[in-house]
Amino acid sequence: MPQTPKLPGSGFKTLFVMIFLSVSVLSQAQFSMTETFANNNISPNLIIGNNAALTAASGIDPAGQGWLRLTNNIGQSGYCYINKNIPSGLGVLAEFEFKAWSTSYDPNADGFSMFLFDANYGPGTFSIGALGGALGYIGLPGAYIGIGLDEFGNNSNPSVVGDVSAPGFISQAITVRAPTSQNNIYLTGTGANLGNTPLAGTALSYGYSGTGRPTDDVYYRKARITVAPIGGLYQIIVALQTSPSGTMTNILTTTTATPPPANLKIGFAASTGSYWAYHEIRNLTVTTPGGVRAEKTGPQLFKNGDNVSYKVKVYNDGFTPQSGIAFTDSLPAGFQFGSIAFDNAGNPGNTFDANAGSVVNNVYTNSSLGLNGGSYGIITLNGMMALTDSATKQMRNTAIAKSPTGVVDPDLINDTSRFSSYRVPVINKKDINICGGSNTSLALATMAGAQLNWTVSSTGSVTGAVAGSGTADASGNFTLNQTVINTGTTPALVTYTITPSYIHTLADGSTLTATGTAVASTVTVKPMPATPIITLTPVCEGGDQIFKASSSTPGVTYNWTGPKLIIINDQAILQAATPNNTIYSVSATLNGCTSPVASTTLQLKPVPATPTISWTPTCEGADEVLTASTVTSGVTYNWTGVKPLIVNNNQATIKAATTADNGTYSVTATLDGCTSQSGTADVVIRPAPYGPAASYNGGNGSICQGSDLSLWAASATPGASYSWTGPNGFASNLATPMISNASLSAAGHYLVTATSNGCTSKPTDLNVVINNKISVDVNKKDVTCQGGSDGTIVLTASNGLAPYSYKWNNGSNQQMLANLPAASYNAKVTDANGCYVNTSSIVVSDGAALPPTPVADNIEVCEGTGSLTLSAEGVNLQWYNSDGSSLPSAPQISKGTPNAYSYYVNSKDALGCESPKTMITAWIKPVPEITAINKREANCNGYPKGIFEVLVDGGCKNTGYTFSLLNTTQSQISATFTNIAPGNYTVQVTDACGCSASQSVTMTVKMNDCDLQLPNAFTPNNDNKNDIFRPTSWGIVSDYKLQIYNRQGQMVFQSTRPEDGWNGSIRGMVQPEGTYVWLLNYKNANGELRNLKGTVVLLK
Repeated sequence: MPQTPKLPGSGFKTLFVMIFLSVSVLSQAQFSMTETFANNNISPNLIIGNNAALTAASGIDPAGQGWLRLTNNIGQSGYCYINKNIPSGLGVLAEFEFKAWSTSYDPNADGFSMFLFDANYGPGTFSIGALGGALGYIGLPGAYIGIGLDEFGNNSNPSVVGDVSAPGFISQAITVRAPTSQNNIYLTGTGANLGNTPLAGTALSYGYSGTGRPTDDVYYRKARITVAPIGGLYQIIVALQTSPSGTMTNILTTTTATPPPANLKIGFAASTGSYWAYHEIRNLTVTTPGGVRAEKTGPQLFKNGDNVSYKVKVYNDGFTPQSGIAFTDSLPAGFQFGSIAFDNAGNPGNTFDANAGSVVNNVYTNSSLGLNGGSYGIITLNGMMALTDSATKQMRNTAIAKSPTGVVDPDLINDTSRFSSYRVPVINKKDINICGGSNTSLALATMAGAQLNWTVSSTGSVTGAVAGSGTADASGNFTLNQTVINTGTTPALVTYTITPSYIHTLADGSTLTATGTAVASTVTVKPMPATPIITLTPVCEGGDQIFKASSSTPGVTYNWTGPKLIIINDQAILQAATPNNTIYSVSATLNGCTSPVASTTLQLKPVPATPTISWTPTCEGADEVLTASTVTSGVTYNWTGVKPLIVNNNQATIKAATTADNGTYSVTATLDGCTSQSGTADVVIRPAPYGPAASYNGGNGSICQGSDLSLWAASATPGASYSWTGPNGFASNLATPMISNASLSAAGHYLVTATSNGCTSKPTDLNVVINNKISVDVNKKDVTCQGGSDGTIVLTASNGLAPYSYKWNNGSNQQMLANLPAASYNAKVTDANGCYVNTSSIVVSDGAALPPTPVADNIEVCEGTGSLTLSAEGVNLQWYNSDGSSLPSAPQISKGTPNAYSYYVNSKDALGCESPKTMITAWIKPVPEITAINKREANCNGYPKGIFEVLVDGGCKNTGYTFSLLNTTQSQISATFTNIAPGNYTVQVTDACGCSASQSVTMTVKMNDCDLQLPNAFTPNNDNKNDIFRPTSWGIVSDYKLQIYNRQGQMVFQSTRPEDGWNGSIRGMVQPEGTYVWLLNYKNANGELRNLKGTVVLLK
C-alpha cells in the first residue's frame, strides 16, 4: 500500500476515522444494500485496515449490538470500505448512524470523513488520504466527493490542509470537498457548531461520557448524503438527524458539474494523535435517491418464545408528498402476529391507518401510508416467535413499499427490503438419578443441528464424567452417554453445564454464531454396593443354620434367595437344618442400586449319643461324685444340676454336699460343637445334723479379765450330742461348759459340733474375746483465788481399748474438767470393750483471799472546755471500758462534747486475783443555746419600755428553762421579759440540769424611726421556738404587705398583717430547707413608705 501522507491536526493531537463501504450492483442503474456492522464475523466484502475492528468481533459488544470502531487510543489509524461497485447513473444516497465520544476530558479530535471514490481502486491500489485535519480524504486516489465531519476544526484550516480556498479553523462543522482531480478543494461547509444551518448550536461529538458509550436517548446522530443528477449537474445534499425518532434535517446543499465515475465505492477513515475520541459507525444503507424505498430491521438473533418487533422504515426520497403508498410485509412462518404501530418520525404530515390493514396467510397489507417529500415513517410489527419445530433456524421477512399508481419511482429495487433473524438454540434442563457403573443416557432437546458443549463439575468420588461436545440430530435430540462410576460410599453429584450454539451462514458468506444460555443438568450417581460376603458357621444337624451377609458398602439392604429362610436384613436363618444340596444366595441394595450375587450351601455336623450317669449316696457335708459314659468316643461332657459342680470331663463332684443339693443332675456329650440330648440322675444326699448355734456369756460379744466364761451350744436336730475344743487343750462333751475366773489366756477360738444318725455337722467357730483391765492416772490443779473456778482434773486411762468414755459426778463426760470450783469429784471410766473402773474421790481445794473492792463516785459536769480524769480508792487499780476491754490508765474525758460515759475499775494482787468491779459513770451535760433575742424597743411609737423575747434551744432535757437578767433581780420561767428600760443587759438561760448560757443585749430607743426587723432564719419544727417567720417587733404600721418566694421564683406566702407569719408550709405541705427571698412593703408611724427585701433560711 502506498505511504499515507499526514497533515497537521489538532496541534498534532489528532483523531481521524475513515470508513469505506461499497454496494453490489443489483442492476444497470438500480441498487440497494445495507451493512449493520453489528455482527461478530467480518464479511468477505469488508476491507478493514490498521487499527479498525468490529466491536462485536473483539468482545466489546454482544453479537448483534456491535459497531465499527477504527481507533480506540492515541497514535492510531484505521479504515474500512466495502469492495463492491455502486452504479452512479441514478445518483447515490447513503445513510449511517455515528457516535463520537471519549472517556477523556481532552478535546475530541479530529473527526472523520465519508467519501465516494472511483470503483477502479481496491485492494492493492487503495490508500487513505492524509491524516490529521485532512480527515483521510485529501489526497485519496480516485476520490470523487468527501464529506468531513470535523470536530476539532482543522479540515477548513488552510494552514493545516494547504488549501487556500478553505475559510479557516471551524470546530464542530461539516465540510464538503471536491474530487482529487480538483485537488480536493473546499466547496462548502457549516459554521462552528453547525452554524448557519437549521441545527445551529449543535455539536457533532458528545465529548466526555464517563466509562461507557452514551445511549441513544442522550446522544444520537444519523447522517444522510445524497448525490443526485439534476439537469446535467450533480446536487450534493448533507442531512442530519439528532434523535432516534426525529426528522432528517438538510444541513448543506451544493452543486457540482463534475460527473461521477460510472461505478463508485464508499468509505470512512480515522486516525489519532495526542488527542483522541472513539469514532463509530453502524446501520449503513446505500441506495438510489428519489422515489419510495423500504428499510426493514429487527432482532438479528431470537429465541423461540421471544416477543419481537420488526421495524420498517419507509422513505419518500422524492420532493413531493405521496399518499396511498402500498405496504406489504410477508411475515415469516412461526411469527405470531400481535399488533402494529406507526411513528411519523417527527413529521405530522406522515400518516398511517393501522386499522386499515389485514393479515392473510401471514401477509400483512395496508395501502393507507402517506409520506411528505424527503421524510420517512416507521411501521412496527409486534409479535412472538412461536415455532413448533426444532428444524427452523432462520426467519426470513420481506417488506415492500410501492408508490401509488401514476407516480414514477426511479428505483424499484429499493422498494423491497429483506431481513433475516437467526435462531438461538435453547436446551432443556434434565436431572436424573443413576446407579454407579451405568450409562448417563441424559436425553436433551434443542434446535436441530445445534452444537452442544458441556463442562463437568462433580461432588463426591466419581469417575467417567468428562467435558465434551456433540451435535443434535435433525429432530433436535441428543443423548449424552457416559459411563459414570461412583467409587465412594455416598451419592455423588455430576453437573453437566451444557451450552448450545449454532453457526449461521449469512447471505454475504460471513458467519454468525448464536450461543444460547448454558443450562446445568445434574446426574445423581448413587454408589453401586460391593458384592456381599456370606459368613457361614457350621451347625449341628437339626440346628438353625445362620447365613450372615456383610458388605464394605455401609447402609445396604440384603436380598436373600433360598427355601424356608427367615430373613432379618443381613441374616437369613434356616431352622432345624437337615442335609441338602440347595444353593442359598444374597445381593446388596443401596438407594435402588443392587450388587452382584454371592452364593453358598449348608454346612452341618453329626450329634453324639446320649450319655448315662452312675453315683453312690453319701452323707451331707461329704463330696458326692457323679460319673458319665457314652458310646461316642472323643466327646466332651457338659454338666448341669441343682448347684454348680466341679467337673473333670466325665466326672462331676458335688463338694460338701447338702440336702439342698438333692435333685436332678444332667449331662450332655459334645463333639465338634454338636451336643447330644441330656442323660439325667436323681441324686439324694443323707442329711447331717444342723450345725449348733454357739455363744458365750449371753452373747455380749466379750468379757473382761477375771470374769467367768460360760459357753453355750444348741442344735435344731433333736437328740444330737456335742463336742467342744478350745485354747489351752480345752475339751468338753457338755452343751454348756464354764471356765471360772477366766484369764487372758482363755481367749481364742472354740469349735463345737453336733452328731446324729452317724453324720456330724460342720463345726461352729466361736471366738471368745477377753479384754484387759483398765488403769487410770489422776492429775489435778486447785483453785487459785478464793471463790474462783479455775481448778482442773485430767484423767489418763490405759491398758483398755481406746477410745475411753467418762462419766463424772457433776454430769460431765469429758476426760478433762476445767474451770472447776473447790469441791470433791469422782468418775467412771469405760473403754471401747465396755470394761470400766470407778475412781476414788478427787478433792479440788479453794484459793487465796481476794483484794478489797475499789470505791468511786459518779461525775456530772456541764459542757465546757478542758477535760476530767476519773479516780477511785483502791490498790493496784485496773480500769475497763464499758465493753470490758482493759485500759492502760484512768480514763480522761473531754468536756467539749455532751455525752454519757461508763467505765469499770477493780483491784488485782500479785497472784492475779481480782476484786469485783466497780462501775463509774461520767455525764457531760449539754449547755442550752440562745438562738435569738427578739426585742421591741422602748418608746417606739408610744411604748415607754421595751420587751425581750428569748429564743433558746438544746440543754440536757430540751425543756424546763429558767430565764434571768443578770444585772436585775428578774428570774422567771417565761422567755419574755417586759417593761425593759433602755440600757445594756445580760440574759442567762439555765436548763433543768443546771447548765447555763448567757448573751448580752441592749434596749435602745428610736423615736419616729421604728422600722420593722425580720430574722434571718427560723425553725418551724413545732417546738414553739422560732417556729414562725414574721417581724420581731412592730409598732404602728399601715399598708403592710409581706411576700416570700422560693428559689424557683414561686411565691410561697403573703400577709397583710405583721402578726401573721409563715410557718414554713404551703397548704399543709412542709417546704424543704433552704434560703427563701422576702419582700416587705409598709408605711411607718410617720407615713413614710418602706420597701425592704432580704433572705431567710428555713431550718428544721
